[in-house]
Amino acid sequence: MPSVLTPGTFFTSGLLIALAVLVGIFIGVHWLRRSLLQTRATWLIREFGLTGIIEKLSSGTKSEERALAIAAGRIEELLQQIRQAVIVIDAQDRLRVANRAAQELLRLSEKDTGASFVPLARSAELVDFLRLVRDGGGAMREIELHRAPAANLWVRISGAPLLADPSQLGSVVLVVEDITRLRRLEVLEREFVANVSHDLRTPVTILRGYAETLAQDQATMSVDERANFISKVVSSTGRLASLLEGMLALASLESGVVLQRQPGALLTAASEAKSELEDRAKNLGIQLRLEVINQNTGQADLIQSRRLVQNLIENALAHARGATEVTIRVRQDELEVEDNGMGVAPAELERLFDRFYRADRSRKQGGAGIGLSIVRQIAELHGGGVSAEPVRPNGLRIRVRLSPL
Repeated sequence: MPSVLTPGTFFTSGLLIALAVLVGIFIGVHWLRRSLLQTRATWLIREFGLTGIIEKLSSGTKSEERALAIAAGRIEELLQQIRQAVIVIDAQDRLRVANRAAQELLRLSEKDTGASFVPLARSAELVDFLRLVRDGGGAMREIELHRAPAANLWVRISGAPLLADPSQLGSVVLVVEDITRLRRLEVLEREFVANVSHDLRTPVTILRGYAETLAQDQATMSVDERANFISKVVSSTGRLASLLEGMLALASLESGVVLQRQPGALLTAASEAKSELEDRAKNLGIQLRLEVINQNTGQADLIQSRRLVQNLIENALAHARGATEVTIRVRQDELEVEDNGMGVAPAELERLFDRFYRADRSRKQGGAGIGLSIVRQIAELHGGGVSAEPVRPNGLRIRVRLSPL
């Protein structure tokens, strides 16, 4: 998780910036101070509290413009290296400084320097936070930035007033960190807890109910009734085992495994998975088809390839509503699994491989949302990746690309 830059740590960084500039001053020429403080470069010098020091050191020399330019350049160079977005706004709400990270995060440009920050912020909450910092000193807050038609962003903002020059009271520095991914993970984890709780509770409840009935009434039950109850117990046990195995598999992949690549592993895994799941597919009214575009498939880990293909096919069988056919397609270092079901809403395609995510509205219910996460982990272990795309007129195609050796 990215480090959080609080007002306190920002001023520590600011002290390091000031020291770096001062070292440049001592080893360079003696710098003069002149009335150029209306430019962006010298505004940096003034707001970081270096004006008085430069004045004391610059007596008797004539290299003022060069000295100020060097100092400002060094400050800006250091600001550009900070991963968090750094923004400085003056007492008149004008944007004075925005490092590279700030420009990317808030969609700013060099032309925006000197312009009013209020319309540039595009966020009433951000402007309110600016006022809060200016009136009350340092503060921190998490807010949502609306970026229509693009996706909204969640950011953590730390702010503090710049008090280096009494004539410029009201200047504020903001450090902004994008925490959108962190927020998304928090949502996914909450969904995971809810999903796993439900998926565990259901088979456990079934197990308990049938087991208690068998224990109490087995003497009076017919052979067929006992067989039916035992079948339900076995089915629920299998569901529990599948869920736990998936969670353990994901944990082991995330901790790192050593791959044993061998030629033809992807094709072998696809053939074996098709054979193992063919009867299950027929019972669901779905035909499994295997298309081999290139017999000379690349090298992959056989164990992980089996897991990858099995998860892809099981995902299609479990979630492709209305599907009558699932096609496994193998070519060189690629594998595709395509169904002709109802498909997935375009907005959900990018999230299919997120841990614990389930596209409930467009797919059947079931599962804890870790099968496709396992697929992505295996693909990335092989130096590749995964993608999902709609199939016309209907259906979903998931493509796995493995990096060749």
